[in-house]
Amino acid sequence: MPTQLTTKLSAGSLIFAPMEGVTHPLYRKVIETLYPEWDFLCADFLRIPSQQCYPLKHIRKHFGKDQLSDEKVKAKTILQILGPFHAYFQPTLEQLSELEIDWIDLNLGCPANTVNKRGGGSALLQDRLQLEKLLTSIRKNYSGIFTVKTRLGYESEEGFEDLIKMYEQVGVDAITIHARTKRDQYQGQAKWDYIAKAVNLVKVPIIGNGDLWTAQDVKRMFEQTQCHSVMCARGALMNPWLARDYKAPEKQVSAEKRLMEIEKYFQQLEKVLVSEIDDEKKRYRFYKGLSRYIFDPLSNGVELKKKVLQAQSLDLFWSLLADHCLQ
Repeated sequence: MPTQLTTKLSAGSLIFAPMEGVTHPLYRKVIETLYPEWDFLCADFLRIPSQQCYPLKHIRKHFGKDQLSDEKVKAKTILQILGPFHAYFQPTLEQLSELEIDWIDLNLGCPANTVNKRGGGSALLQDRLQLEKLLTSIRKNYSGIFTVKTRLGYESEEGFEDLIKMYEQVGVDAITIHARTKRDQYQGQAKWDYIAKAVNLVKVPIIGNGDLWTAQDVKRMFEQTQCHSVMCARGALMNPWLARDYKAPEKQVSAEKRLMEIEKYFQQLEKVLVSEIDDEKKRYRFYKGLSRYIFDPLSNGVELKKKVLQAQSLDLFWSLLADHCLQ
């Protein structure tokens, strides 16, 4: 394992995955405040432009000005990048180096049709030769930690072993594997056996991803795959405190206290977001997006989620949470 990564990524680390429209600087600030047990937080992906480079102020804003100026927080932040083969990778890498962003991750896993039609995300897996050239170029032009987040393949798992070996050969520092193909989207059960297979194929750290909903799931993935670390996405939206649940079982949120924890979570979000986002409707749209999974484990979760998604105001949202906390 490269020394640079060894000093940052300890075995057994838990990483909060990048999610577009979710893991922006304000949201990450809340997670770091409430749940510092996460070892790393990923910024939502920076789209590499195909026409001309962004001004530096755009990248600063995307990463977070506060995060850039706070060395401790900056050291826990991973910036994911996304773009087609013809995007302006090299000049953007120079900008990231200038800003001293020391860990980037290339998105090779997004299955969204809008992203794939533009040649980004898992679409890059369709041309292995071009992908190898891109990875080699990134490695040559970026001296910081460089990792990839990949799917098992595009249409199928065929060629998976060669793909993983290629990642190691071009010099990536770690490989995050979402154990589904692009074709699978988010359906079916994640194929953890491919993560285990990758662990035995290469020497670089393998970070497991897929179907990590609870602390018990995290424990099982470590045991079944022997992966180095894990990355949680939808599970982190269902349980933002998942890292704490795993690392401190005695502090696990009980079923009885879950709604109180949810209320604390949203209250902290409001405290942070209101200082930057005046528009109540915009804040509430964001809270609705976060409500997609978080209420599911509650006994009345389906009913509550339906009410939240149908609510027309932020005031009604707070009333719904307060009323259900009293039940």
